[in-house]
Amino acid sequence: MINWIRIFRAYIAEQWIWAIFISYELFAMIVGIFTHYDIAIPCISQLIFHQECPGCGLTRGTMCLLQGEFEKALSFNRGVFIVIPLIAGVIIYDFFEFKNKRLPKLLSKENEQR
Repeated sequence: MINWIRIFRAYIAEQWIWAIFISYELFAMIVGIFTHYDIAIPCISQLIFHQECPGCGLTRGTMCLLQGEFEKALSFNRGVFIVIPLIAGVIIYDFFEFKNKRLPKLLSKENEQR
């Protein structure tokens, strides 16, 4: 039987920087949805150049998608309907690539050390 928890832990250990970033963004979205406080990572383009970048509004748009407010999500950033499914697809693809290709190498090295 496949031990999904062990595979997930190994994947997070390999992709730790992305795991921290995505975890914080998800936490910021949950806080924003339930308390209306904005603790998300600010846009560097807005801070330095005072102009919105093409990614501005993706976090707010994702929060609106999670709440079922599709028109409001569209008003924040039209790309939210393309970018969010693409990001989810890339993460799922990378996880299964890890499970099928990189994890067996890690396990064989672990077995050799024992």
